Amino acid sequence: MAHQQSVAHYLLTCGAVQITSMDTPFLWSSGRKSPIYVDCRRILSYPGARHAIMQEATACLKNKIGRDVLLAGGESAGIPYAAILAESLGNPMIYIRKQSKRHGLNKRIEGHFEKGMHAILIEDQTTDGQSKEDFIRAMRHEGITCAYAFVLFSYETKKLKETMDALGVTLYHLCSYGDVIDYALKHNKCTEEQAKMVNAFIDTL
Repeated sequence: MAHQQSVAHYLLTCGAVQITSMDTPFLWSSGRKSPIYVDCRRILSYPGARHAIMQEATACLKNKIGRDVLLAGGESAGIPYAAILAESLGNPMIYIRKQSKRHGLNKRIEGHFEKGMHAILIEDQTTDGQSKEDFIRAMRHEGITCAYAFVLFSYETKKLKETMDALGVTLYHLCSYGDVIDYALKHNKCTEEQAKMVNAFIDTL
């Protein structure tokens, strides 16, 4: 089984992906109403799925980044995955807050880093890339070079490509919405009507 289909399998079987209809849509944080909702945080609660997906993630990154590259987890969903990958790859880790602390050292980036170091942003998923852009700009502001990002799941929207291209960032992902829909159709986890609805929705993003 190709790694995309393997990851899609685990995402669906642990309930990280939910597909419905536009009659009973999910409400995204952006305010959009969607026939699909992906919650990669659920993976953390399923040891089998977590282990398998993290093995795929480790294999994906092993030959792409050096041992001195910082794995930068984005608050909050990216932090546990960055920690697991930092351990399996033997790399240093930092994490980026959504906002600077308002006490202590008022840091936005936690962990040890120096100007000129290289980092790869680690997140759970991405839609349009805007939160990724914010994290990457925060690192660059502190003198950290970040030309790569990694997510478990990507919606692969037109806006995402535009955002990453404008930043000069290469985005790696394990699984896309298309992989999930293909797997779901093959294994009777969604209907043809639901698949068409999801595809039509993604085309609007």
